[in-house]
Order: sequence, then structure tokens, then C-alpha cells
Amino acid sequence: ATNTSLYSVYSSPPQKVSTPTGTPPVISPVHLDRDPPSEDDEEEVSPEPRPKVHNTKPELPTTTTNNNTSNAEIISNNSSPKPSTRALNQSYNPDYDKWADLRRRIIFLVAVPALIQPACNTMYLPAIDNIIHELNTTEELVALTFSFYTLVSGVAPTIWGALSDRFGRKSCLLIGLAITTIFSAFCALSPNIYWLIAFRVFQAFGLSCGSVVGSGAIADTHPPEIRGVGMSFFSVTILIGPIVGPILGGAIAQYIGWRGVFWGVFILGVIFIVLCWFYLPETLDYESPQAKKPLTFSTLNPLLPIIFYIETVDLSIIAISIGIITGAMYITFYLLPLVMAREFGLNQFETGLAFLPSGISG
Repeated sequence: ATNTSLYSVYSSPPQKVSTPTGTPPVISPVHLDRDPPSEDDEEEVSPEPRPKVHNTKPELPTTTTNNNTSNAEIISNNSSPKPSTRALNQSYNPDYDKWADLRRRIIFLVAVPALIQPACNTMYLPAIDNIIHELNTTEELVALTFSFYTLVSGVAPTIWGALSDRFGRKSCLLIGLAITTIFSAFCALSPNIYWLIAFRVFQAFGLSCGSVVGSGAIADTHPPEIRGVGMSFFSVTILIGPIVGPILGGAIAQYIGWRGVFWGVFILGVIFIVLCWFYLPETLDYESPQAKKPLTFSTLNPLLPIIFYIETVDLSIIAISIGIITGAMYITFYLLPLVMAREFGLNQFETGLAFLPSGISG
């Protein structure tokens, strides 16, 4: 017998091996009829076993499914989109979506009346000396037209807030603008300082609806996740109002007179009554609990904010701090035109421009 190499063993054609009847034949990869090796033959070297390669592919978790469930149903269930953050938010109200295309218009129509309120309080200040001489009055009485307006502007929003929650934002805003328009004309026609003080009180009451009604309309139309953006645009108009007022009022008073300032507010009120009547939708949901809540003296009580601040010490400290800063600002606004006109000889338009640095720094 010759020495058989490994090549001949693994390269020879397979042969059939006889098996018992009824058993399928087994194919052998080697020759079984080869003569056994003799003692003289060299010992065959068996090939080294190949290392076993383990399957490192991670096994997918198996899930138990119902035998009646088809593959199409399983695929459709696995491919369904995940719920969004808005859907997971339990406080989200789908009614907000209907206001998506109207939000900018609503912000504009409620922001400008809110701008008129603080602007109207300071528009006539550059013309204080002219009012004193024309109405034959004193500085102290003219100061009452400013202080009473500020006082009513701080108290009246509590009443407008309760009314707007019950009767709607649009209706309250239209009524407030109508009151403002009428009494602005009366202010322009005032024969003496006492009538001017009285008319300014009603003018302040009408304009004070702008801030609270505007805030309510934005809350009605903006979901919580974007409400801060809408309120930021709305709040800017309230903050710049005291600065815009003297600049515009000084220019009007210089060329038309102090009565022209109030006629300007009258014209602006008429314009926005028309715009809000045709283009401002009602945002209040009359089926909401707040709309069905009956009006009582407790809901219309103007002292409610004071009671609230007494019960919450932390907020009362913040409110007092803001009140001191605001009071100091309005004192400066009243005294600045007098100083600029009498000490530096500025005219009404130049006195109005003196308020500009306060607006830029703010």
C-alpha cells in the first residue's frame, strides 16, 4: 500500500455505502474499500480541527402573538407612529388648533388698545403749561387728571376681567373702546379743569379693559406651550406705551394744541371699534365653567387683588416693589415736562422727545 496523502482523501469522488434495505443510502466522502495501512507506512497526520466560530449576532426578543393575527396586522401595529408630546399632554385642548391662522390678527387687535391705555396717560404731559394757562388752573389740579387716571387704571381691570369671563372678550373690548371714544371727545371739549378731571376718570375706565381683555383673548387662543410667545408681543405694547405717549402727544400739542391730543385718541378709538367689530372673533368659550359662573359682588369686588396680596406674603412683597418703582416713574413723567419747559425753555415737541432716553434704556 502506498502512502495516501490528505489531498487524495478529500479530493476523491464520494462512494455509496451499502445500507440495510429500507434505509436511504449514505454518501461517504472517503474510500471505504482502501487497503488498511501497513506498519511500514508513516503515521498519517490528521488535520488540525478548525476553530469553531460562534454566532455573535444578538438574538431578537421573541414576542408571543395570537395565532389568528396575520403578518400584515403585526407589521401595521409595529409601524404605527409614536404619540407626539402634544398628544401625551393631558392638559392640551384640541380647540386651540382652530385659532392657528388667526392668532397674529388677534394679538394686533388687542395689543393696540392695550397700548393706548398707558400712552393716553402721558400724551398730554408736554402740554401741561398750556393747560394751566388756558383753563386758568393750578399745577395741583392738573396733577389730579394724571393721578386719578392712574388710580382708575389700576382698579378697573378687576371689574373688566370678571365681565369678560362672563360676557365675552370682544363685547367687553367694544364697550370699553366706545366709552373711551366718547369721553375722549368730552376731554377735548372740557370747559374747565373740573370737567377734565371727571372725563379723564371715565376715559381711564374704558381704556383699562384693553390689558385684561387682551390677556384673556391670548389665553383662549394659545396653548400653554406657545402662550409665552403671544404674551411677550402683547406685553411689549404695554411697556412702551408710557414712552410713546409723550413723543406723539408733544408733536400733536406743538402744532394743533393740547385738545388735539384727545381728538387723536377719539379718532384712534373709532378706527379700532370698526376693526374689532368686523375682524376680531369672539374667543371665549361660552360652554366653559367660567362663562357659566354667575356674577356676584365677590367676583366684581375691586378689592379682591388687595385681599389676595394680603393672603400671599411672597407676592405682596413683589407687588409692593413693583408699585414703588412704577410710582417713582410716573412722578418723574409728570415733573419732567415742567422742568424741561421752565428751566431749559424747550417747546412741547422737544419736551416730548425728552422722554425718549427712558424708552431706549427700558
